[in-house]
Order: sequence, then structure tokens, then C-alpha cells
Amino acid sequence: MVLFRPIQLLKKTMLKLKNMNVSYGNQQILKDINLSINRNSKTLITGPSGSGKSTLGMLISGLLKDYDGLMTYNKNALEKDSVAIMFQNPQMQFCMRTVKSELVFVLENMNTDPEVMDTLIRKACEFSQISHLLEKDLETLSGGEKQSVSLACIYLMNREIVILDEPFANLDDDKASFIMKQLLKLHQQNETILIVIDHQLKHYPFEFDHLVSIEGGQVNLGEISNSLQIDKKIPTTKSCSIRPYIHLKDVSVVKNKQVLLEPLSETIYQEELVAITGPSGSGKTTLLYALLGLNRYRGVMTIKNRKFKAKHLNLGFVFQNPMDQFIASSVYDEVYQVCQNDEEVKTILEEFKLWEKRNVSPFKLSQGQQRRLALGIILSHDFDLIVLDEPTYGQDLKTAQVIMERIFNHVKQKKQTIVFTSHDQELVNAYADRIITIETSHHEKH
Repeated sequence: MVLFRPIQLLKKTMLKLKNMNVSYGNQQILKDINLSINRNSKTLITGPSGSGKSTLGMLISGLLKDYDGLMTYNKNALEKDSVAIMFQNPQMQFCMRTVKSELVFVLENMNTDPEVMDTLIRKACEFSQISHLLEKDLETLSGGEKQSVSLACIYLMNREIVILDEPFANLDDDKASFIMKQLLKLHQQNETILIVIDHQLKHYPFEFDHLVSIEGGQVNLGEISNSLQIDKKIPTTKSCSIRPYIHLKDVSVVKNKQVLLEPLSETIYQEELVAITGPSGSGKTTLLYALLGLNRYRGVMTIKNRKFKAKHLNLGFVFQNPMDQFIASSVYDEVYQVCQNDEEVKTILEEFKLWEKRNVSPFKLSQGQQRRLALGIILSHDFDLIVLDEPTYGQDLKTAQVIMERIFNHVKQKKQTIVFTSHDQELVNAYADRIITIETSHHEKH
């Protein structure tokens, strides 16, 4: 249970934002933000998807250059080398190919003496439990492993302000719990300012000193956003199909002698909403990529008793990072290229709360908005199979529920088959017709 201490009990202010405004083009994202945050404190920032939470985090971290207002730390201008940030998508902050080269890169940017680098990296790896990943390519790691590498980077940076921007959205509870425990150790040891940006509170088993809600680009202090307070509706009818559609027999994936997916035998039925669950790194995304023909696999995969060939199927998919699949210059054009109907474009964008963003580049949306756009595109078309990797990632609870209801209704109305991954067990239990659980897979093949 998350508890909040009254702000007036806090004493010395260390970080101040005064009359801060941020705009992208003609659109104002943050409006007259005034905040005071103490050292050795924990601050929660909540709000609906697209409200400006991540923008505020990027502003404090020094990643935004165009803004009006004043930011100070200890009465001096806030320097970006005082801040470390853990993003929703850790891939966004990696620069190098391997885990070791990434950690070396962090130390080089801090002008660290080369003679002590190996010792510091060893300590960071032990702290983050990633010693076994040191020589691995970052591209081959699971989301949980990548966030553990981000944790090691934060350990090495040793900053006075640490910002967590929904870092656990793609992690199982055990991995999220471990990373949060280690971050709290750093917070307690260094008396840092810890700023948490999130919709989900279950990963934060402590008192927050500050509670900040952002809606419409404006700050409300000491109030919980309505986006965190919902009663989930449970669908009353689920599918119980008996028509086999896709059959997997001993399907496994091995890359560079590393087992990414253990042999799996399962049947997916027609007109079924199937959830793929399991710990971070168990191979959920690897399985989806095999279905899409993006991963070579061992074993047998058939569809309607014929050999499964992804290139011969009309497949719809949403990646964990939707930016990987956007190609148009505006939100409107991104949808129009699929459905070729102006009225349908407007209906879709209004349904997913993106009509006001129709002339904006997809690459300038928040991550939550990008995911809604990608889903809107896919659900506007008929496919043989739809594959969704973490469809509610980066959404507030109300929007996550709307998305899952839309996916659920799409299966029932269009009589299509959808396979999705998720770490949100409540949503999985509420909406999935069936659940396939994959156990941990990442290990060396001898």
C-alpha cells in the first residue's frame, strides 16, 4: 500500500522549478509548472497518458533545451550531470553494442581514471546482478535484462537526482521488485532526490513525500490522478473455440548458442484472444517474432494443418516500440494509408483519443500515444492473425482498460485471432480467453 506524507512536513528545499513552460510547435505541453522538491525525498508524478509526465522528467534531466522558466538545484542553475534517468524503453538510452562497452562509455563520459574502471564495473554488475551479461550484445537482451543494465549505469553515474520514467512497464513483478529494492538502497545511501513517473503504484512499497498529478499540462499537488482510480470491468462472455488454428510442436529459438525460447508445444484456436505471459527474459517476444517470421525457429509450426509461412499470411502486429513501424509524416496519414477512408480515420483517432494530434508527427507523440496509434492502425483492418507485444504498455489504468475492451470486442465482432503479451496479470485474467505461460529460457546451449 502506498502512503503519502503531507508536503508541509518537509523542510529544506533543494530542487525548484519556477514558471516552467514547454511547447512542441504550437502545442503547449507543460504550463506554468511550479515545484519544490527536497533532498532525500521520494516524489510520485502521475497523470493520464500524454499529459506531460515524461516531458517533465526529460525537462528536469536536462534533455530538453527549449523551455521558459527557471530550474535551480541548491539555488544554482540545475546541471544535467546532477541527474540520472531510467526510461520506459531502456533501448533509448544505450549507445554501444555490448553491456561492457556501455558501462565503459558511462565511465568515460565522467572522465573516470581507466585504472579503476574494471573495479567499478565489477561492483556495478554485482549490484545489478548482470555479471553474466557483461559480454552480451544489448540487442539480444530481454526488457528486464536491459533495465538491469540501466540500473548498473545509474549505479556508476552516482547522481544526486534519479528519475524513473515508468521503468517497470515491461517487467515481471519479481524483476521490478529487485530493481526497485536496489534503487532504494542507492537512494538511502546517497540521500538522493528520487522522482517516480508511473501509473502503476504496486512496485513502490514505501511512503512518497511529494505527490504530483499532471493533467492538461498543469500540476496539482497532493492529489491522486483519476487515471489511477478505476473499477475494472470484467467481460462476461469469453470465447471457448474448439477449432484449432495454429499448432506449435517443440518450437524453440536459439541464437549464437543462446536459448531464447525453450521447446514449446501449444495450440492457438480460431477467434481466440490468447495471452502469452511469463517472467522477463522467458521468450515471450521471441515467440511473437517467430510467429511473424522474424525469428528462425526449430520445431514444427502449422496453420490450419498446413506449414506456417508468415510471408503468405496477412499479419497485423504492434512491436514493443511502435516507432519501429511508423512511416508517415503525420498521425492522420499513418492511419489513412491502411484504411483509405477519411471517416474511418476520424472514428479511429477519436476512439483512441488522438484526433487532436492528427497533424502531429507520430514520432513526437508520447510513448503511450504512439502505442494507441499503432493499435488503432492494426484494429482498423482485417488480418489472418494479429500479434500485439505489450499492448497496454505506457497507458494509465483507464486507457489500458479501454484498449483491452477494444481488443476483446475486435476478436468477438471480427471473429479474428489475437495473440498478445503482457505483464499486467489483472488485465490478462480479465480479458484473455486463454493464457500460455512461458518459463525462463535465456541460457547458454552447450
